[in-house]
Amino acid sequence: MAPKTLHDKYVEAFKHKGGQVLSTKDIKSIMLWRFPEVASNSILPNDHGAGNKSACWCADTCYRVFDRVGRGKYRVMSGLGGGTPGTHWPKPGGKGGQGTGKSVPYSDITKIWDSDCETDWLQALCWYWTRVKKSNRDLEQELNSLDLSKAGDIKDWYSFLLCKYIPWKYTDSRYRSGVTSRFEGEYNDVAGIKRLDKIICQLFSSDHSVVACALGIAMQIKGLGVAGASGLLALLFPGYFGTVDQYVVKALCNVPTLPESDKLQAMNAKSLSISDAVVLVEIMRRKSECLNKIFHSTAWTPRKIDMVLWAMRK
Repeated sequence: MAPKTLHDKYVEAFKHKGGQVLSTKDIKSIMLWRFPEVASNSILPNDHGAGNKSACWCADTCYRVFDRVGRGKYRVMSGLGGGTPGTHWPKPGGKGGQGTGKSVPYSDITKIWDSDCETDWLQALCWYWTRVKKSNRDLEQELNSLDLSKAGDIKDWYSFLLCKYIPWKYTDSRYRSGVTSRFEGEYNDVAGIKRLDKIICQLFSSDHSVVACALGIAMQIKGLGVAGASGLLALLFPGYFGTVDQYVVKALCNVPTLPESDKLQAMNAKSLSISDAVVLVEIMRRKSECLNKIFHSTAWTPRKIDMVLWAMRK
């Protein structure tokens, strides 16, 4: 077995601490407790984050270990250890890593959809994070690792939807302001909050295998259409749902091997119906099941398929 690199040791030490914010002192303590042979002066968190002059290969890529969130403060990345180390992933814009200047193949869904190589899919999933704006990265990380066991009462759900979900889904302020206004106008009193509570309860008690039913319930939340409702379901129940929107449709229209190709071409990508959404979610479910079977895994979900498709947008 090859000896562990310093990067490998970081991943092993912090892979169960995703989302936690730690100080430089905390990071050094954890590393030295787990790997006492590591020299204290070599433990430089930003070498495995945004990157210093002599940074690790993972710096400023989706395989970095930390995100710097303040002076001497770092958030541990979620999903450490889930990819293939050794490659410097590209920045947004289609240029390859390490100064190659070559277009990366993972920006084209036609080159990935029929691949039976898990590394290809992991690299395509990585491309998603390169396309998330830095200003949205903290929120994206937070919502990508939701812990529903910590879900609180309806006031917490109201705050989550208004302050977290709506800004995440509607990044364009022109659309976000309208959705926010409709949401706040509907749930601005005790009766409105009770209605929202009833919808949330129905979401969790419904049969998630029935796409149209779950979507219909989520769309009762004021302001959410098909795309908005599917995005919420994808975050809450990633094993059952992926987000459906114009980007998913446009990406899948470039996959000629899909049996639903005619249906996809006929869709109005900017105004999807519930029946359109059912087709799209079923495609993502089928693909995730296929990948799990090929890779002998349980890691692939409709949500991850939608992330790949969103990243593949032109």
